[in-house]
Amino acid sequence: MEELTKFFSNYKTKNYKSGETLIDPDSSPPGIFLLEEGVIRMFAINKEGKELTINTFRPLSYFPTSLIILNKQDKYYYQALTNVKARVSPKEKFEKFLTQDKTQMLNLMQRIYRGLEGYMLRMEAILGKDAYYNTLVHLVIYGKRFKDLNPPFYIKQKELAMDSGLSRETVTRQINKFKEKNLIKYEKGKLKIIDLQGLEKELDNF
Repeated sequence: MEELTKFFSNYKTKNYKSGETLIDPDSSPPGIFLLEEGVIRMFAINKEGKELTINTFRPLSYFPTSLIILNKQDKYYYQALTNVKARVSPKEKFEKFLTQDKTQMLNLMQRIYRGLEGYMLRMEAILGKDAYYNTLVHLVIYGKRFKDLNPPFYIKQKELAMDSGLSRETVTRQINKFKEKNLIKYEKGKLKIIDLQGLEKELDNF
């Protein structure tokens, strides 16, 4: 990570407000982003206008990887879920950095694999079993991914619905079940995980 942050230090930090779109499918990305602070959501919009979250990025993530691997722009939106600070490298400069350092290329492959692993787990949750399991999987993913983030990041109920593909009404019913078990709490419109180990034990029971 030291070499990665050192490379991006050559470029100025840019600030984005919560809700602001950094990349959209209708315009070319300015380059490769390194997220320094905040949380970014990568999502698609279907023909009915419904948003579906593909991935969520925490600090020291970089994107879009399709620009590096496939040499083309993907069809997703990248939106700030919080206030964000990021640096942007020209695509060609970042590619040169990767090819000159085998460790960074391996790191890229590991990032892609971890992303696919999380994506497959989410798809399994969305397509199989029930709404309780679906909601549980997404809570565990968020809890593990953002547990040490400072300042803390708490998902909103509507964001959990977009992640899971469930309706907000269904998500509300599942959230109440986890609240009754004292695993999470609802605070100022956001979901706060208070017992991640308890959620993981619930997941182990399936």
